[in-house]
Amino acid sequence: MGCRLVWWWCSRAPASRLAYDDAKAEHRHMARDRQFDFHANSNERSTTHFFRRPLGTKVPIDRVNVNGAFSIDEPIVQATLTDHWRTIMTAPADAEPPDPRRRRAEIETLTKHLNAHDRDNLDQPIMAIGLCEAMKTMRPTKSHVQTVGLLGSSR
Repeated sequence: MGCRLVWWWCSRAPASRLAYDDAKAEHRHMARDRQFDFHANSNERSTTHFFRRPLGTKVPIDRVNVNGAFSIDEPIVQATLTDHWRTIMTAPADAEPPDPRRRRAEIETLTKHLNAHDRDNLDQPIMAIGLCEAMKTMRPTKSHVQTVGLLGSSR
């Protein structure tokens, strides 16, 4: 017995179904992209939430593990953390230099949101005492993963 075809069946039906499925998937993908862009643009703004004062639940970092021995000497703590974070925060030697126009635009965007006092503070050199004070108030849960083995627990 032969296969009985329904009245709407024709040789173009499978191709039409594939075209329909492709168009539907493309529309769904486009809608998700549009939704992602909307949320990224509306939620990732520089609001007061991002510029708020940090929480007061910080733990001081007052000792480090240097070659298996803990040290509480302030210059050693400072030097160890500076060396550690320098390796993380600096670009590799073979990296392309940043585009000076883009860097200037970024700095101008950031500095226009600061008041005059904060702009003046930004231009000051980093002093050892300021670095030590900042290290003492670093949140241990926000430190880099490698820092966990480097830093001693002060609890």
